[in-house]
Amino acid sequence: AGDWYGRALALCQTRGEPADEARLHGLIGAAHLREGRWEEALRAWRACAAACRRLRDGEAYARALEEVARVQEYAGRGEEARRTRRRALRWGRPGAARGDGGAARSGEADTGGGARSRPAVARWMLEGAPRAAESGSRPAK
Repeated sequence: AGDWYGRALALCQTRGEPADEARLHGLIGAAHLREGRWEEALRAWRACAAACRRLRDGEAYARALEEVARVQEYAGRGEEARRTRRRALRWGRPGAARGDGGAARSGEADTGGGARSRPAVARWMLEGAPRAAESGSRPAK
């Protein structure tokens, strides 16, 4: 599945489809997490978070950060996971998706980008993104 996601990601990147790019990074991250490949999963979920931030989608950004924290926890990086979760909580508050990416509140610089597909990305990230640990168990490594 990862190979197909990678091909689709390359296509989205050449076509300039940032919302689909964010979704595919999340799918790739979930696939790596299921296989216990922590570093690859971290890289993909961080790319998903960055894409959501560029879209100025605070809700989806917060969800992607939570997935980054989950992988960090599985990889034995507890303190890093706690810091990432605190960051996700700041972005998950009401008003974080108001178009400035929460930069005014959090002190972080806005990375720019448009909000063309923001509602679709947020809906997907909040309701439909695959989670490797849905059952509450840690993926095997």
